[in-house]
Amino acid sequence: MPFTLAHPAAALLLRRHLPFPALVAGTMAPDVLYYLPLSLPVRTHATAALPGWDLLFGFALLAIFRLTANPLLALAPPGLRRRIPAFDSGFRSVVEWVTAAVAIVVGAATHLAWDAFTQTDGAAVRQWAWLRVGVVEPHKLYNVIGYLSSIGGMVLVGVVAVRWYRRARAIQAVDPTPTWRTLALLMIVVFAIICGVAAVGGGHDSGYDVVRACMIGAVRGCVVAVALYAAAWHLAARPVDRFRTGGRAADRAGVPSPRSRNRRR
Repeated sequence: MPFTLAHPAAALLLRRHLPFPALVAGTMAPDVLYYLPLSLPVRTHATAALPGWDLLFGFALLAIFRLTANPLLALAPPGLRRRIPAFDSGFRSVVEWVTAAVAIVVGAATHLAWDAFTQTDGAAVRQWAWLRVGVVEPHKLYNVIGYLSSIGGMVLVGVVAVRWYRRARAIQAVDPTPTWRTLALLMIVVFAIICGVAAVGGGHDSGYDVVRACMIGAVRGCVVAVALYAAAWHLAARPVDRFRTGGRAADRAGVPSPRSRNRRR
C-alpha cells in the first residue's frame, strides 16, 4: 500500500475548494490504526467507515495539527517563519465544522480510491487479474504501483512546497534561530531514529516488512517526541502570559503574535 505520508498529494488537487488541513487529515485518517500501539477491532479502509471511524480519526489528526502547528513553526528555518503566520486554533462557526467534516470525508475517500489499486484486498486488485501479475516475485504489479506512487506522491508534495516557498513573500520579521530550537529539532530526529531501529527487531519475512516496521516505528517515535515538545512549548507560551505581556510570551516561544507583527511593520 502507499506510504501514509504520500496520501496528502491527493489533497493538492482539491485544496482550492476545501480547507487544506482538514483534507490532509482525511487523506491520512484511514492509516491511523497502523501507528497506534494497540489493536482496535475496527475497519477504516471501507466505504462504511468514511462517515464513522475515518471522520473521527480525521478530526483527531486535525486537533493534533492545531495543537502542534505553532510549536513546529517555531522550529522552522527563518525563511519559513517569515512566510507563514501563526496558526489560528478552533472553529468559529458551525459552517466551519461542517466544511471540515466534508473535507475529511473527501480526503479519506481519495485514500480508499488510491488503496483500491495498491492493496492486497483492494477492490480494483480483486476485480482485475492484471494487477496481480508478478513483476519480481513476490512483488505483484499492484505492489510496484504502490511503491512508485508513494515515491511520486511525496515528490509531488515536495515540489509543490518548493514552488510555494519561491513564490511566497515574507510577511513578518523573525528573530534568529536560538540554540534551544536546534536542540529540540535534534531531539525529535534522534528519538524517531531510535524508535525506528527498535521497531525492526526480528521475525520479519522480507525486506519490505523490515522497511515498513522501521518507518512505522520512526513515525511513532516522532509523534511522541513532537507531543512532548509541543506540551513544553505551550507551557512556555501559555495564554495567561500572553494576556499579561501583550504577546511577548508568544514571541519568546518563536511565533510572533499579531501585536508584535504590527510593531515590526
